[in-house]
Amino acid sequence: MVFQLQTIDAKYITPTLLSSMAESGWLTRSLEQPYPYTLDYKGEISGKGMKESFLRIIDVFQKNHIIAENMLRLILNKAILFKKNNLVKIKRIDNVENLTISIIIKILEEHFIEKYDIHGGSKLPVLALYAIYKSLILEINRYENCKIISLGSHTASDRTSKNAGDIQIMNNNQIFEVVEVKSDRSIDMNMVRIVYEKIIRFNPKRYYLFSNIEIRKR
Repeated sequence: MVFQLQTIDAKYITPTLLSSMAESGWLTRSLEQPYPYTLDYKGEISGKGMKESFLRIIDVFQKNHIIAENMLRLILNKAILFKKNNLVKIKRIDNVENLTISIIIKILEEHFIEKYDIHGGSKLPVLALYAIYKSLILEINRYENCKIISLGSHTASDRTSKNAGDIQIMNNNQIFEVVEVKSDRSIDMNMVRIVYEKIIRFNPKRYYLFSNIEIRKR
């Protein structure tokens, strides 16, 4: 039942209701407890007021299932309004000739170190490198016949994601190159051991482990 819930989350609920994708497993883990969804549900649901709101909605639906369509319409409407209110307009660059590599690096560094009020800041370096790789595989002979795999969830653990790293380049259905990014974390021996295990498992031609913090030698 838990697997089915996670599958429904990943395919339907999360893309429809959440503007910021998160691993579907986190959405249903709070609901795995072996208790009925009554008002005295003993499981923990994070977020202020979330548990009470969720249980009250379930309780109303169970007592009067005829209002289910109206409830669904209300939820979808709120999701649409949330999406509209959180749109980010991307400003077009008028003079690309004046945009040097040093300026791009400076902008990216400022972007990466900014402490945003929302979750997901640690994924910014991954997104930047991913965009660079999308251009590299089109222009460099080394990446001929290669394709870049769509980014997975940045919140999933290494054990559950089943990925070789944050960015994966494929060649003839084989993992060709991998990039793992550790934002604000020093590379230590434990990270190296994990990477070593992934290299043995996935056998890429190259594996890069990047961090903006100095390597921890001990």
